[in-house]
Amino acid sequence: MNLELQPEARVGRDAGQVDRNRDSGSGPPAWRVLLWPAVAAFVACCMGPYYLSLLRPPADRVNDFFQEWASARNYWGGLPIYTDHTVTLPLYLDLDPSNPKYSLIEVNAHPPTSVLLALPLAFLGYQDAVLVWNLVSLGVFAVSLAMVWRGFRIPFSCRSLFRLLAALLVCGPIIMQFHHAQLDMVILLLLTGVWAADRSQKPLTAGALLGLASAIKLFPGFLFFYFIVRRQWKCLVAGVFTVALVTLLTAAVFGWEAFRDYWCDALPRVAKFRGYWRNASLVGFWIKLFDPPAAGERVVPLLRSRELALSGIAVSYAVVIAVLGSTVRSARTGTERDIAFSLSLTAMLLVSPITWDHYLLLLLVPVSVMWLCPPRTVGSRVAFGAILIAFWFPPWLLHVLFLVEGRSLRTAQPLHTFTILSYQFYALVALFILIAVEAARLHNRLNVNRIKE
Repeated sequence: MNLELQPEARVGRDAGQVDRNRDSGSGPPAWRVLLWPAVAAFVACCMGPYYLSLLRPPADRVNDFFQEWASARNYWGGLPIYTDHTVTLPLYLDLDPSNPKYSLIEVNAHPPTSVLLALPLAFLGYQDAVLVWNLVSLGVFAVSLAMVWRGFRIPFSCRSLFRLLAALLVCGPIIMQFHHAQLDMVILLLLTGVWAADRSQKPLTAGALLGLASAIKLFPGFLFFYFIVRRQWKCLVAGVFTVALVTLLTAAVFGWEAFRDYWCDALPRVAKFRGYWRNASLVGFWIKLFDPPAAGERVVPLLRSRELALSGIAVSYAVVIAVLGSTVRSARTGTERDIAFSLSLTAMLLVSPITWDHYLLLLLVPVSVMWLCPPRTVGSRVAFGAILIAFWFPPWLLHVLFLVEGRSLRTAQPLHTFTILSYQFYALVALFILIAVEAARLHNRLNVNRIKE
């Protein structure tokens, strides 16, 4: 099924239906016309106050954007950008760093290039800086949606717009993005641009955008594997050149000491998050199961064995990369490349050392591909629906229900690891399998058609 032709076919069917309605002097019932606007309005009224509280947080709530904002203030104030937050919290926000509410934020965990994005916001107060960042992120997200909508030539209708609005307002990853004021919307725009440039046969643009995304956060660099397997060397060269150029620019602003501090001080501290409850990656699953860290969120291993954890990671990495390599290598048509790129994005989150629930926003293209080209069997469609529910449902609700007593966290048992701590990981694995199966089915069907011709 050609994804580019499918929406156009729907347009033709819709136009024909409109003509028949006009000829017969009838139209859709009024309740059908008003249903989704009413649903979207109801959801907006329910969620609107909550989103407003997220856009500009109260003075005593510190979210992830504090990392970039504090590092930017450090730069303008003459401090090392990776100054410990036990110094910056009381210095900039007059907050007690010994308070358990702020214990997770020890130091900026993001690469130095990400701090460049926050430099203009350092002159604002923290709450105002978060508000500006969230509003910019919202606009960037709208651009990403428009790129996918236009790329797949999805017909526009008010009913579709209201459906989308209602779904997005209750989407867990979006809620968490604004709660933490994270960098995901920027990364999403860059990766969506990579996809759009690749399908438009603009390898230099695709490589430059991917290089920029990899400089801001490290894990998007995995997508270079897609272009290496496809032997798109122009994209690879453009990506490497962009990473080098952005790194030099960052070093010219912050100095090479910032990179040394990041690699030698910040990254080792981030390693403890690999065993945290909300980590939905392969690393997170195996670490929680066999080698959880002693500090942080408490997890009882099924069996304490670092060797088993590393073996599970290595074997699962090998399987994911082998399946991905085979799928990308066999992609020939535009639809096959869309599916192969979608599989690469899903694999990127699986092999990332840490995949938080708000990272699932980066699956915009894979989810759109599977929505427009749904699996044929009833079981696969049910599985895809379950995947979307798992992605939409925020993990913290289950944690509050089952793993919080009063204001303290309980210790997660192996049963919790296999269930409520891993359902989004299972959804990621299931999406990877569904996309790989769809790629194989499409490839076999095209081969059969070529033989017949």
